Amino acid sequence: MLQNLTNMVIFVRTELPLYGEYLNWVREGRKVTTIRLRKGAVELPFSSVLPLYETTDFGPGDRSRPTEYVKVSALRYHRWGDLSADDAKRDGFKSYDDMRRALTKIYQHITDEDWVTVYDISLIQSGNGSAR
Repeated sequence: MLQNLTNMVIFVRTELPLYGEYLNWVREGRKVTTIRLRKGAVELPFSSVLPLYETTDFGPGDRSRPTEYVKVSALRYHRWGDLSADDAKRDGFKSYDDMRRALTKIYQHITDEDWVTVYDISLIQSGNGSAR
């Protein structure tokens, strides 16, 4: 069904790298989604709980030990050009334009026709497994 909608390859994500500043936004409750582009593909998480790795440069980060774990509570698929101001706010940005500028720096070859995967995420507290 997903392939019929997007006509894209499905990539199974087993971990979630997240830039340090954006990780802080998740911790503060300001960021409740993460928007991911994988050129030519859309993503599905391997599990509803993924290890999160803090990065300093939007790269893959140190994979020796997860920084934290996130719960994926929902997924959505949109074309980059169809995201809204509400999507930007949920992703932690102050405005739609701020989101477009920031994510275009990360995904330099993104076009309005590219499919993105939007993950609804929350941190999982250590020890008891409950979401923050």
